[in-house]
Amino acid sequence: MKKVIIVSVVGLLMASCTMSRRTVTNRTIQTSHQNIIVKPLIAEVKVDITKKITGTGVVTTGNVAEAKELAKWNAITSSGADIIVDPIYDVTIKSLTVEAKVVGFYGKYIKIETISDEELDNIELYKVNSSNKATSVVTRLDKLKSQRKK
Repeated sequence: MKKVIIVSVVGLLMASCTMSRRTVTNRTIQTSHQNIIVKPLIAEVKVDITKKITGTGVVTTGNVAEAKELAKWNAITSSGADIIVDPIYDVTIKSLTVEAKVVGFYGKYIKIETISDEELDNIELYKVNSSNKATSVVTRLDKLKSQRKK
């Protein structure tokens, strides 16, 4: 009986010495039920191109995506921004330690609203076409202009 108690106490002491891990999540809504309909939102963002924001994330799991998300989260929270615009990442990998640095522009949400059908149609022009090859921005803008003339 004493051995069981000693093992339990040692186990608790060892567990209390482990590192805590912070999880970073995106601002998304995952719907797994077919009866839930989510209408898309569109956001207007004010971008300050004179204000660059930076952040660093280091993880010891070898996960590059996790290090990038942590760097982005650190940049946003330390600057007071709502979003980092045009993020550029610098990733260094040493064994399982991944360090990601991000630099981008400061962005603040001005307005978030439900997207109209017309805006949704216009956004479709910027998605990948049916042959899975991205079309050029000029081609997509030409399509948009020709639709507006009709």
